Amino acid sequence: IVLHNKEYIYHTIIDISDKVQSEKMFKDADERLKTTLLSVGEGVVVTDEHSRITLINQKALSLIGKYDLIERRRIFDVFRIYSNQSTKNFEDLFNECLSNNVVFRSDNTFSLLKNDTDQEIFIDFTISPINTEHGFNHGAILVLRDITIEKERQEEIRFMSKHDYLTNLYNRFNFEQELMRLDTERQLPLSLIIGDINGLKLVNDAYGHLEGDKLIKVVAEIFKKATRSEDIVARWGGDEFAILLPQTSLEEASAV
Repeated sequence: IVLHNKEYIYHTIIDISDKVQSEKMFKDADERLKTTLLSVGEGVVVTDEHSRITLINQKALSLIGKYDLIERRRIFDVFRIYSNQSTKNFEDLFNECLSNNVVFRSDNTFSLLKNDTDQEIFIDFTISPINTEHGFNHGAILVLRDITIEKERQEEIRFMSKHDYLTNLYNRFNFEQELMRLDTERQLPLSLIIGDINGLKLVNDAYGHLEGDKLIKVVAEIFKKATRSEDIVARWGGDEFAILLPQTSLEEASAV
């Protein structure tokens, strides 16, 4: 600068130690977060405010199958997630979370199609918006988990709770539930066939219970083939069976 026809050099010194330290701490925290997201057991996908993928871990990659050039693609163009029980598709759900700044947690009705094989797997997932303290949107984090095995086990448990373990026919409890459900005027006439296997005790005593079990299975298969899909065939217990025939007259039941 020039003062009174003389030139001077003006220096400004600013202490940025706190700023450098803050940036270092932020960078360290960011690296730790990134390392954590990449190593967790669930699939994790991070997007920017335009729904483009900026980070994806190995688990998420394994869930969607082979896919080229994932980063910077829109998340709903890569992840084929859908539900037969929801009117909203995945793109609508994702954009709604960003717009309304709300977290979405799925129920057990969502599936994901792998991109390379079209294999369907059941998933649970959450969509969490990323916002600053001033409310600016910075994208979202999708965390998803494969629950196919859990779903299959639930279905298996549900099936076993209603069916006889040996014959796969309805068990007595479920038969009685179906009887109450079908005992309506619309299902009349309602016919019932009850019977047992003659000589099962003799077979068990002479040849062993494994042979007796085979006989029970053969009888169960005969009942299945002789009845309609809407008929209820149950193992009442031991050697006893019951068949419930909705909208069936005495003559039709006798023919069965």
